[in-house]
Amino acid sequence: MQENIRQIKLSQGWVQYELTQKNIKNLNLHFTRQGVLKISAPTKVKMERIEAFIRQNEEFIFAAQKRLAAKKVLDDNWLKHGFIYWQGEKLPLAVEMAESNYLAWQDGALVFYTKEDDEAKREQIFKRLFDAESEKLIMAVFERIYPSFVACGIAKPQVKLRKMTARWGSCSKSKGVIIFNKRLAHLPKECIECVAAHELTHLLVPNHGGEFYQRLQQFRPAYRDEEKILLEYICQ
Repeated sequence: MQENIRQIKLSQGWVQYELTQKNIKNLNLHFTRQGVLKISAPTKVKMERIEAFIRQNEEFIFAAQKRLAAKKVLDDNWLKHGFIYWQGEKLPLAVEMAESNYLAWQDGALVFYTKEDDEAKREQIFKRLFDAESEKLIMAVFERIYPSFVACGIAKPQVKLRKMTARWGSCSKSKGVIIFNKRLAHLPKECIECVAAHELTHLLVPNHGGEFYQRLQQFRPAYRDEEKILLEYICQ
């Protein structure tokens, strides 16, 4: 299997894509959650055929890029951005020198007070402090949502948090474990609640069949609208 990064000039501009040639029958293309255009092609197909395929899909490619450009990107570079998303709000992120390291919510902004001059160390400390705030928020939301499921006979699961790029949460019914994406803290609180309810519902119904969504709607009548908001964000 061969992979390489290539570019092609189309009528609407240049496009970069990641080409993978492998043992398949047809040409395919898709965008990753991070906005990378990936082209899969049979091993022996010539570049002329691959580029013709890309040109045939130009309208789709640029429409998809436009949709992706409108999404809110969640990463760990907030100090460089100078802003941060917190519970769905885009807040200014300020850095002030102080005698100790701590975060403070002040006048509609997040202020990072720090005693560190070294940029790398400063970023490391900020991530640690912000992760702690994120975990506190997510766990508080979970503790508020869980009691609604007690009547269904659901034992309280073990909850873990980690940073993920492809999922907001996951559930292992057999192990009684739910994992939440730490970046949920950037989203509106109703979206955090929706994800918590979604994963708790998996302790009742492990798949995504009709019964699952019937049960989820009992707990989150507006889950469809909340899931649409989730699609506005990309984790990197």
